Amino acid sequence: MEKKELRLEHNYRAAKNPSENTPVIIMLHGFGSDENDLFYFASELTEESAIISLNAPIKRKHYGNCR
Repeated sequence: MEKKELRLEHNYRAAKNPSENTPVIIMLHGFGSDENDLFYFASELTEESAIISLNAPIKRKHYGNCR
């Protein structure tokens, strides 16, 4: 398998007390959304987890805020 570098726009919130075993929650949006739409849920999730909300790398027209 060939690996490619992929840089994605994202939002990140660190865990309140990070450690070597800190859980990570990765949020993926659908069409008509972006990394910001899901990130507002971060306040409802445990502060013990790091949270990453990614923006899709595919640019689509006519689907809300997708770039």
